[in-house]
Amino acid sequence: LLVSVMMISTMNAMAKQLAAEGMPVLQLVWARFVFHLATALPVVAIFYPNLLRAKRPAVQIGRSTILMAMTFCFFFGLRLMPLAEVTAMMFATPLFLIGLSVLFLREKVGPRRWLGVAAGSAGIVMILKPSPSMELAYLVPLGAAFFYANFQLLTRLISADDHSITTFLYTPLAGAAVASAIMPFVWVSPSALGWLLMVLMGMLGAVGHLLLINAY
Repeated sequence: LLVSVMMISTMNAMAKQLAAEGMPVLQLVWARFVFHLATALPVVAIFYPNLLRAKRPAVQIGRSTILMAMTFCFFFGLRLMPLAEVTAMMFATPLFLIGLSVLFLREKVGPRRWLGVAAGSAGIVMILKPSPSMELAYLVPLGAAFFYANFQLLTRLISADDHSITTFLYTPLAGAAVASAIMPFVWVSPSALGWLLMVLMGMLGAVGHLLLINAY
């Protein structure tokens, strides 16, 4: 899980660099998912052909769609705010996740974890600094945190039915399909370094999420 977080954080830093250079958010989403799929599909097709088909495809596609929404919100947040602030807002993910795990998975959460939720919530309030002049931009990464909590919940849920390799393959499908359909309308030709960062984003996202899936 720690290595997964490290890889995904590196991917996010690359996305921030590309966003700062003016690359459209949807193109960042496209690169993140298409190159994830380009990494995953050959590996699964060659080494795990019996795991290409999901037992619960609707849940897998729903999970992939939620990740696409989370990624869009996060990358859009990078256009509006510094990377450190967007990342700090993602600390709300565990807070959402604990509540969702109690509600949907019927998992038991002890008093120490609820105290952690309370402390974490106070930290998020400190970051937000609620006031009439509060920037609405903060709601974008907060939405990303909510989507990511649901994504992790479904990752946990689907682990009982589908192999981690199958889930690894299905993770980028919705993002790759939807973003590819939109690309002709927003495409900006990247530099050689831009192409390299786009490819690395997808590869880091692929391996990072494979580790995340196995952690759950």
